[in-house]
Amino acid sequence: MLPSGPTLRPSPGHVLVVGVDGVRFDLVGPDTAPSVWGLGQAGFLAPVPVGAATPTWSGPCWATIATGTGAAGHGITGNDLTGHRLAKHPDFVTRATRAGLPTLLAVSGWPLLALPEDGGPLFAEATWREFAAVPATSLAWDSRDESSLASWDTADEATTGVAAAILAQEAPRVSFVYLGGVDITGHVTGAGAAYLTALRAADQRVGRPAADHPPGGGRAAGPGRGRVPGACRVTSASRVRAQASTIPVPTAAPPTTSVK
Repeated sequence: MLPSGPTLRPSPGHVLVVGVDGVRFDLVGPDTAPSVWGLGQAGFLAPVPVGAATPTWSGPCWATIATGTGAAGHGITGNDLTGHRLAKHPDFVTRATRAGLPTLLAVSGWPLLALPEDGGPLFAEATWREFAAVPATSLAWDSRDESSLASWDTADEATTGVAAAILAQEAPRVSFVYLGGVDITGHVTGAGAAYLTALRAADQRVGRPAADHPPGGGRAAGPGRGRVPGACRVTSASRVRAQASTIPVPTAAPPTTSVK
């Protein structure tokens, strides 16, 4: 938990949370995921149950991870966040931002984490907010269209690249990076060869932001490099080098009527 109010005391260091959706814990090992395995050997690696009362949908599970409270608290029970109670139970990036710390949110593919869609965003506030979009046809969790895998892989790569650059150049104190390619690969193909290939690619990407982030140093956070703090840069996954558009993201998104 982050302290708040007059008790908050700045301290050196950085918190980087990388969320790789859809990874089976029993498949994480020194050969399949050496970067994650190495981090575990340097610290710890253990399964952390979200809770039996939490519905097994991505929305409530990621909301619990981000807020530290269960579905009874944050009010999210599916992949539509409409009716959430995130104002009472904000995510850790928002809490850090409100505490005056420079923060980064970098999301691949899944709009409701970063954009005002489907009741989102789950992460309400961040100093830098980056989103790599995939085609709408690639968002269906029950799809069996393998053409969507390339879009997600490109989005994950774009997200990793921009996150590593901001971490190295701007030195945010609290960051969350989300990669979704492994999850969609599991939905489309199952836990076979394609899934293990996606897992290895994600594992390589996990190592890059941490490696590129200078420990205890880096340039002071600010509105440089053409990015607007508090706004969202949306990049098309089909054109990683496309001209970015900047759009404001409200801290309290209006409810939507779309349901996945």
